[in-house]
Amino acid sequence: MKVFVITEDVNPQMIRNHLDDSMEFHNLPCKTEEEIIENCQEAECLVTVYEPLSACVLDKLPNLKYICSAAIGFNNIDVNHAVKNGVFVSNNPFYCIEEVADHTMSLALDLVRKTSLFNRDVKEKKVWDYQAYGNSLFRMSSQVIGLIGFGGIAREVSKRFLGFGCTVLAYDPFVNESVFDSGGVSKASLEEIQKNADIISIHLPLNDETNRMINHDFFTELAKSPFLINCSRGQLIDQSAIKEALDCDYIKGIALDVLDDEYPRLEEIDFIEDDRVVITPHVAFFSQSSIDEADYNVADYINMFAKGEIDRIPMVGKPLR
Repeated sequence: MKVFVITEDVNPQMIRNHLDDSMEFHNLPCKTEEEIIENCQEAECLVTVYEPLSACVLDKLPNLKYICSAAIGFNNIDVNHAVKNGVFVSNNPFYCIEEVADHTMSLALDLVRKTSLFNRDVKEKKVWDYQAYGNSLFRMSSQVIGLIGFGGIAREVSKRFLGFGCTVLAYDPFVNESVFDSGGVSKASLEEIQKNADIISIHLPLNDETNRMINHDFFTELAKSPFLINCSRGQLIDQSAIKEALDCDYIKGIALDVLDDEYPRLEEIDFIEDDRVVITPHVAFFSQSSIDEADYNVADYINMFAKGEIDRIPMVGKPLR
């Protein structure tokens, strides 16, 4: 099988070393649709992360059989069109669960304890003042946590919050009630989370239903002016509504690992200088362990596909046989 790595967000040598010797391997990073079409005519398998695989691109890759996304998210791929063209699509859902859960917890602690602000004050301003932010620090165990989405990452996040003694609510209509019960988490509606949560953390895929789900209307229905955390996909939040949400005290603060654009123009973001905002550069997934694991998983999935072991692969798009 002819495998083409078109992303720069993997270690191609590690993938190559872990592939079956029968594979024909090409490392051809592409940024645009035109580059993918030009470079990948012979590709039977594409390894991607963010690269645009639209219907237009898919229609012009005659030999393509399998798209292996090295990321958890796959909204760069027109999965429905791929399936119509007989192309299988998988994602990489298991490689960074602990890292994202750890990062979510670290952002929650930063919002509650103002760690990064105090560190900045001491190092940059040479200010030593524990009362610099008034009465705005909280005991973590007193916080009610609302998780929107209760997949693998959110379940790991819940364990961390429960370890701090928090009450945890979670909303996910696609998860069986027994999963909530076994994790010591209370199943809740979205409205119950809006009413009761002190900290809300978003753990959803991006699709037509979840796009801009956290918007002006959502903010205005929040009862307790909670902290908000997003380590999932930037487009889950209507970014244009964040400044108003802060200025009107719909939320106490917000921590974001993702923004509307994967390569944002930071100087154009109107809330970036606000002390109530913590932003990290889409790093939640990243660690030495997770990156190696991601590349190994990709190679494993490709090897399985070549052997016809389709049911062992986490497919998100599967043509009818």
